Amino acid sequence: MLQLILLRLSRLFETVRRAKDGRLLDISLTVSPIRDQNGTIVGVSKVARGITERKLAERERERLLASEKAARAQAEEGSRLRDEFLAVVSHELRTPLNAITGWVSVLRMRNLDEQVHT
Repeated sequence: MLQLILLRLSRLFETVRRAKDGRLLDISLTVSPIRDQNGTIVGVSKVARGITERKLAERERERLLASEKAARAQAEEGSRLRDEFLAVVSHELRTPLNAITGWVSVLRMRNLDEQVHT
């Protein structure tokens, strides 16, 4: 790790540590070299910040996004099924009406023919 610090001015790590009471804590750890007046590294500075709350919020956000995505997919499927149902119903209503319209036309022509012959 010291070699990484030598190559860069500072390095940020996110890791999980166990607290004394056994809880797991999400930690952001910044490691930076400490240099003397000549620029020689004489030590390392480590700053640890607790990011457990941020990680919990990120997990909750991911859960909500997944839930919203599933709800959207379900709504889109419902919309698709509704459109398909309406297309079938529309076709089924038109089909008998076409036959009825055709027979009405035939009967009208027959009535006209009878009127012309009389």
